[in-house]
Amino acid sequence: MWDDTLKFAPGSRVDGMPSIGVYSLDNGEAPRGIGETATSCVMATLTNATLVATGKRIRKLAVANRAGTR
Repeated sequence: MWDDTLKFAPGSRVDGMPSIGVYSLDNGEAPRGIGETATSCVMATLTNATLVATGKRIRKLAVANRAGTR
C-alpha cells in the first residue's frame, strides 16, 4: 500500500551528503572485508524499487547462502 504522506518527504541527494573518509590500513595481510557495509542494503533497495515500479511487493527472494551457514 502506498502512503500518500511519503510523496511530500524530501528525497536524499548525493550533493547534500556530507564527506565520508574511508581508510584502508596496511597491516601486511591480504585485502578483504571492505564492501560488506555497502552491499547490505541492496536487497531492500531492489525490492522497494520493484514495488514502486510494478505495485507488487516481493516477500521472498531466491538467494542462496553460498557460505553454507545460516
